[in-house]
Amino acid sequence: AGEQVLSLHGDQLRRHRLTAGTLAPVYTLTVPADPAALAGDRALHVDPTGRLALVLDQRWAAAPWSGPCLAEVCTQLASTAYVPTLPRLHLVPVSLGERMAEGPALTLDGRLVGSRRIGSTLVLVTTHLPALALDALPPGATAAEREAMLAALTAQDLLPQLRRGDAPPQPLVTETDCLLQPGNASPMLQVTTVTVIDLSTPEAAPRSRCIVGGTEALYMSADSLVLATTRWPVDLAGAQPRYAADMQTDVHRFVLEAGGPAYRASGSVPGHLGWDATRRSHRFSEWQGHLRVLSFTGLEGWGPAPAAGTAPSPATLSVLREDAGAFRTVGQLPNTRRPEPLGKPDEQVHAVRFIGARGYVVTFRQTDPLYVLDLADPADPRAAGVLEVPGFSQDLHEVGPGWLLGAGREADAQGRVTGLAFSLFDVRDAARPRLQASARLGDGGSSSALDVTPHGLSLWRAGT
Repeated sequence: AGEQVLSLHGDQLRRHRLTAGTLAPVYTLTVPADPAALAGDRALHVDPTGRLALVLDQRWAAAPWSGPCLAEVCTQLASTAYVPTLPRLHLVPVSLGERMAEGPALTLDGRLVGSRRIGSTLVLVTTHLPALALDALPPGATAAEREAMLAALTAQDLLPQLRRGDAPPQPLVTETDCLLQPGNASPMLQVTTVTVIDLSTPEAAPRSRCIVGGTEALYMSADSLVLATTRWPVDLAGAQPRYAADMQTDVHRFVLEAGGPAYRASGSVPGHLGWDATRRSHRFSEWQGHLRVLSFTGLEGWGPAPAAGTAPSPATLSVLREDAGAFRTVGQLPNTRRPEPLGKPDEQVHAVRFIGARGYVVTFRQTDPLYVLDLADPADPRAAGVLEVPGFSQDLHEVGPGWLLGAGREADAQGRVTGLAFSLFDVRDAARPRLQASARLGDGGSSSALDVTPHGLSLWRAGT
């Protein structure tokens, strides 16, 4: 924020001043969490005016549970099962005057799916899994007892709540704010909420909308957001996850209006978004009125190699366009005209990046095919070129027009990982991508911050 540098270290919010390339400490504020809570994730958003910071604090508290294990986590300790109470997201406003000062916290029921800031608008997506008295009934409860519990449920029992400081809780949404997903086959009762907060007036009530069902990915452009939910079930009985051949991923689009988030359209694409939750949003892109989605359409999860040739194409590109409240598929790859698969049989999708009229996809089992997709015609997407190199990239970043930086792993001809790898790809000619340079760090057991967050890489450009 100007010459100020704010950083969050555990429960300490630190402010430094940047002077002549040197950071000088100015002030430190302790933003304590509930000492009885389990450790959770923390994040920091700063109002672009530099007058307010918002600390996001995701926490749970453990409590005994006698019913079936339906909560986020269930740990068996001796003869007692302990589960978290309702996960809650705490938002602590901090004024950035001469001395930083903490304001009353805003608390939302639910687990954080993702957060994005556009100007002074902060968008939060949370998923609420209500803890119902019905779940705590003993295993021997009669059908009549269960029916009575169900009949007594109200909307207030199911929907998330909002608290400001020590004030009594208020509904975050009402039942008329929620949309139903009729095609979602999840057996879990979840409510996903999109909440908008104006950082310039944090004391104002947030504006929220919700959908009934869980959400696993958030993609956001300058004027809209997309939530994605993979339909159940998934077979976890074998050595690796196995998905149904008709697996679908539902997508829902909201736009940001003056009155809050407004629902626009829903649709679905084949397959799912992969096993890396931190990179699922990379599989989406909005460009010139179209939504592009790259899904995994193989049947097997990552693990021992299945029989060769079981998955003709492990990846499917879908191009969607909004039409009267629904997404219509206008283009797909592979297709009958262009049947060549994206990836070889039994490979996994490791990296996806959309840049304007181009898409880039990395698949891997033994070598890394980098596919360059030409998406200029939404109705006729095509693979323009492919490059095979050892190893694979987990992240792709544009470092100039026609240049990509790949960060991932180097591997030998048998697919065995030999170290961290950084690769510079020349993609100026889409039909002939080539590896310009590469560097290896560490060995097969090495790791980096990119293994847990795509924010583990910082790029700095010198010159023009």
